[in-house]
Amino acid sequence: MASPLRLSELTQTIQSVLDRQLEPSYWIVAEIGELRIAGQGHCYLDLIEKQENQILARTRANIWAYNFRTINAWFETVTGSTLQAGMEILCQASVQFHSIYGLSLTISDIDPAYTLGARERKRQETIAQLKADGVFDMNRMMDLPLVPQRVAIISSATAAGYGDFINQLEDNSFGYVFNTQLFPAGMQGAAAAASIIDVLHSLAEHSDDYDLVVLIRGGGAQMDLDCFDDYELCSHIAQFPLPILTGIGHERDETIADLVAHTKLKTPTAVAEFLINGFRNFESKIELLARQTQRKVNDLIITEESKIATMLLRIRDYSKTRILEEHNALNHRRYRMHAALKNVIKHERMELSRKTEFVLKSACRNMKIQKQNLEYLEKNINLLDPLRMLERGYMLCQLNGKRWRPEETPQVGQELITLQAQFRVRSTITHVEKRED
Repeated sequence: MASPLRLSELTQTIQSVLDRQLEPSYWIVAEIGELRIAGQGHCYLDLIEKQENQILARTRANIWAYNFRTINAWFETVTGSTLQAGMEILCQASVQFHSIYGLSLTISDIDPAYTLGARERKRQETIAQLKADGVFDMNRMMDLPLVPQRVAIISSATAAGYGDFINQLEDNSFGYVFNTQLFPAGMQGAAAAASIIDVLHSLAEHSDDYDLVVLIRGGGAQMDLDCFDDYELCSHIAQFPLPILTGIGHERDETIADLVAHTKLKTPTAVAEFLINGFRNFESKIELLARQTQRKVNDLIITEESKIATMLLRIRDYSKTRILEEHNALNHRRYRMHAALKNVIKHERMELSRKTEFVLKSACRNMKIQKQNLEYLEKNINLLDPLRMLERGYMLCQLNGKRWRPEETPQVGQELITLQAQFRVRSTITHVEKRED
């Protein structure tokens, strides 16, 4: 068994090995877990590497005051934000081992471009995930109310941007009245996204009480706005049941919250102007419609009056024409009736003359026929005259002064008169003998 080492000897051995085996410096990718600036200006960091929120590695690091002023100033110039916890950085560091303080890294440089690139990569991954989830365009596809008066505001009560927004709304030159309610939330830092999500949950339960939601904050460093690139927050904004307007107070870049919100505006004041302009546009449309309606009504009245006047003239002219036509037609009918009446009278006279002539001819013919019949009857009558028959040798018998009918049976004692052409003989019946054939 080798003789044991003292702790100092072991640490010196480690130091010696590290000095021989390690490069003077390395470029390292890591996330800042914690960051503290000491009174002397030194910056002390806790660097970590995570995978799905599980820490794979951790080490201490420091940036000495002289380098920190230069590194931090350049980093802020490029990124718009100071170094802070949660950032992923690419730093140049040397490995230091101290027998008392152990292993640590001394950072001599930080590449701000990498941090921007890492931030942008994370942004693109978040955007791609939101699109893959099918929610990226949901809020922007909602219809804005014509006149949004009930406005829910998500902001910090002490933020200058909130004050500017309220003043702009209340002091609008048109006298429009907005009903606003503030829902306070953190506007930067690691807890901001969760704070805003809690407010959205509360608002969603009373969404019928509001027309839209405004998410505003004042200006700030670019890195201060990283909370508005948070996937969970942006997913909630995209799927919120009311249109959301953003005025996060930056002009150079857009956060993902801006992209998924219904309407993105540069500043809180611009959001207020947008709402006021919405009122004004609606009022202008109403005024325009009123003017157009009045103009159309006036034009319609003039057109209809012209039509009525034209129609009256046409009716008058038509009436005159119709009266003249009817008068001419009446005269024509009177003439035709007079001519027709003459023709009828003439025809009836001719018919009467013809019928008279026919009647006369018929009467003459009938009289001739009747005369012939009378002559014939007279002749027959003459032929049947009893005197003529008596002259031809016939005799006429009367029984008791009446004509003797063949069916009568004479009785004894009755008087029988026998008439001859020259004699009348009176006899008394003494004997009646019935002849047997």
